[in-house]
Parts: sequence; structure tokens; C-alpha cells
Amino acid sequence: MTVREGVLERARQVVAERLLAQAPYAARRDDIAIVLCGSAVTEYADAYSGLDFLVLTPGADRAVAPPPTDGRAQRFRVVARGLEDLREAAAAGEDEALFLVRHGVVLHDPHGQATALWANPPEPPRAVWEAKIASSFHELRRRRASLAWSLRRGQPYAVLDGLTQFMGCALRICFYAEGQAPPPAKWLNGAGLRTSVGKGLRAPLLDLLSSLGDTAVLGGSLRLSQNRLYQRCARVEAELARALRERGFRPLRAVAKGRAQQKR
Repeated sequence: MTVREGVLERARQVVAERLLAQAPYAARRDDIAIVLCGSAVTEYADAYSGLDFLVLTPGADRAVAPPPTDGRAQRFRVVARGLEDLREAAAAGEDEALFLVRHGVVLHDPHGQATALWANPPEPPRAVWEAKIASSFHELRRRRASLAWSLRRGQPYAVLDGLTQFMGCALRICFYAEGQAPPPAKWLNGAGLRTSVGKGLRAPLLDLLSSLGDTAVLGGSLRLSQNRLYQRCARVEAELARALRERGFRPLRAVAKGRAQQKR
């Protein structure tokens, strides 16, 4: 049995023996659908992966019982959501919803509605991805401006936080450029660097990541033109803008247009 098969078998056992056997699931077992999500459905799953379950109700979101604990004291996270709400959110390009319907595994679905949604997940139009790229690129530039502010004022903790947010923006854009929802933060770096845009960003992003020790000395200079951390961020931004232009996206133009509209 492979690791993935073992995780799925454990999840099915938990659904049958724990979730569907307790309130409020037992009373509504013929109405709800249960989907396995989280790290257990990714390529990073292992024998110690926690089990995250999405409980889908036919109507609005409903409260659920506290997550149970299995024999090894591992916690299970249970989240409830309305099926139509999830469908609409995925169609609109909401990251979490779209990631769920593309990667989750349906374990319990008496009426087949969740199975149908997972078999044919919504495909947001290109305009949705363009808007997400523009918004994230704008945030990336704001993070770099904030980084400059923190460097000039000698705030290493704020610098480290700013660098983390800057990298997160860049990595999420790598997925948006391919019409994909990014995974949760703990898988973002490794998965992002394997996208087509991410492959081109490997050198500058890994260079930036390996230089985080420079935070202790604030990049070596308060002059931004000579600051190692700031210049590495500038290189990431430039490479990312170039990669996006090659794919027909114009993030800088969208950012400028957004600023002009805000001034009116």
C-alpha cells in the first residue's frame, strides 16, 4: 500500500467510524457530503499527515462539532460550507475554494452533487486571473516600498515580515499566470518554483531566500541602491514582470490604471 492509499484508507475509516457516527453528522448523513482536503490530498502527504475534512451542506453554512481525536492524539480539522456557496466561490476564482474543488477527494456523497462538482470544477475566465495578477503585483510593489521604509528605520523584524509577504505575492502570481489557485502557505514555495513562471524565478527567489540572514545587518546599507536585500527584491520583481509580459499579462499597466482611477 502506498502512502497516499494509506492516508485515504485512514480518512475513510475516520469518516465512517467517527464523523458519521456523531452529531450533527449522524442525523444528516444522507444530506451532507464529506471531502478530504489539506496536506493529505497533496503530493506531500505522509503517514503523519493530519486529516482535514470539508463538510458540505445543501444550504447555508452550518455549525459543526469540535474536531475529534484519533488514537494517536492527532487532531482532525472539520470545516462546514454550503455546496452552492463553494461552487460560486470557485467559479469566481476564490483561491481556497478553487484549490479545494481541484484537489480534494470526495469520501461521502449520497446524492452525487459534490462528486459532479469535483469531476468538472469551474474554470474562471482569463479576466479573473488577470485581475488577481494585477492585484497581487500591486501588493508585491507595496511590500517592496514597505521594505524600504523598514530598512531606513532599522527594523529587522519588520524587514523579515516584509520579505516573507513579498515572496508570498511573487509565488502566488506564479500560479495565477497558469490559471491555477495557489496551495496553502506551507507548500507555496516548493510548488510555486515548479510552475513555468516559477522555474524562471528560481535563481532570484532562492538567492533572496538564502540571504535572509542579511536581515540581522539590514542588508548591509541604508542606501537602497547598495542594500543587498532590497536589490534582490528588485531583481525578483523585474524577472517576474518580464515573465508575465511574455505570457501576455501587463501587471505594471494594470497597476498604473488602478492608481489613476483611485485619484479621480
